[in-house]
Amino acid sequence: MANIPDMPEGVAGAARAMWAAAWNAAQEAIKTERDGLTAARREMEKERGEMAAEIGELETKLDAIQGERDSLAATLEAETKRHRESEEKMGGLRIENARLEERIANTERRADELRDQVIRLEGELARLAQQKGEAPKASAPKPKSTPKKST
Repeated sequence: MANIPDMPEGVAGAARAMWAAAWNAAQEAIKTERDGLTAARREMEKERGEMAAEIGELETKLDAIQGERDSLAATLEAETKRHRESEEKMGGLRIENARLEERIANTERRADELRDQVIRLEGELARLAQQKGEAPKASAPKPKSTPKKST
């Protein structure tokens, strides 16, 4: 840049005015942009706070639901155990009931056999008494037959 003359004062003043106008316009644009970014940042912070509050509420609800779920799971486990124990007891009672019914049936069969034997013996006694010429002795009253239980 050798031999370039100095700028005339009128041109330099116009250039300074133009530069000042450009500078001020740029500063105004930057200020508007900064204000917009500040407002956007405030809005984001507000939304972030609202989201954090909502997350807190949801976590509280989740904790309550998980607590309820755990309580229900424990109740279900206890009831399942109780049901299983009841089923086991029922199985034992069914076996015991079957044994008792078998004993009843055996006892009833034995009672029938003994009744038949008593009748047969009374008949034999009457026949023997008749052979000897004696009158048959009065026999003991016959026991009432118990109704048989159908199984």
